[in-house]
Amino acid sequence: MSAGYIDIVFDGPPDVESGNWIDVEGEMGVGVSAGDWVKREDGYWALRLETTAADVPDVVDDPVNHPAHYTSDPSGVECITITRHRTFNVGSVFKYLWRAGLKADPNQSPLAKQIEDLEKAQWYLSDEIARLREQQANQ
Repeated sequence: MSAGYIDIVFDGPPDVESGNWIDVEGEMGVGVSAGDWVKREDGYWALRLETTAADVPDVVDDPVNHPAHYTSDPSGVECITITRHRTFNVGSVFKYLWRAGLKADPNQSPLAKQIEDLEKAQWYLSDEIARLREQQANQ
């Protein structure tokens, strides 16, 4: 486990006029101090809650829900966050480019696996171009 903080992120500073405010109340309905408002490096405001090691689990490789080869980008963005907004082919191109060089295969060298992922991305890109050309021809 690792200690740190949890941010509850808002699109503006805390203020009744902006509509961005939060009231944290205890069981008796009385306001309690839950954290500090901070302006983050990404420009968003957050209510930052300090945590203890017991509060925040270490990130683990979850091969079904959050595989490491899709969650290890330095941006902190998970691949599916982008691909779910694209067509299947374009999403697949992103996916294979994203994981190229990150996903291991015990039956291949790391370089061979990286080349395979890049070739898969190329295949999906070619298929999408062919699909769009056919669509264009049928208009």
